[in-house]
Amino acid sequence: SESANEYTDDEDASWKVRRASAKCLSAIIVSRPQMLSKMYQEACPKLIDRFREREENVKMDIFNTFIELLRQTGNVTKGQGDIDESSPRWLLKQEVPKVVKSINRQLREKSIKTKVGAFSVLKELVVVLPDCLADHFGSLVPGIEKALNVSGFYFLCSFLCRIYVCFNSLSILYRTNLLPPT
Repeated sequence: SESANEYTDDEDASWKVRRASAKCLSAIIVSRPQMLSKMYQEACPKLIDRFREREENVKMDIFNTFIELLRQTGNVTKGQGDIDESSPRWLLKQEVPKVVKSINRQLREKSIKTKVGAFSVLKELVVVLPDCLADHFGSLVPGIEKALNVSGFYFLCSFLCRIYVCFNSLSILYRTNLLPPT
């Protein structure tokens, strides 16, 4: 929780530094794919921690930076296994529980923009590691159900379609009661 005497964003320009840092990190991720393992070891945990950023525009930049990390991982490791403990894929797999926990917090936020960003992260995550949410999907259900109440929530539908493709069946949606039994 934030202390009562903390600066407001009007008085505190540090959000600009956080935003610039996210954009700089994104540029490094895109331009230096050979550094992905180092990014997972040093930057990934900090990015996940920053999902709780209070300034929404900065939070979106952080989500986008994480999505770039995921995309680069997919591009660089396409067709590779994740047996090597220094591979970006293996390192990402170790971060999945922390990502899910942090994203779950974001799904409880009121902001639709935040929810869209959170689902975008999850969608890209299952593109790179198709089975990674199998053990965590149940914990995401409350946030998904809450988002279903928002009309026109395209990103949620897109995420659920990606889940369906990754699991190749609707069984997970039935098991978690997102779809009624037939």
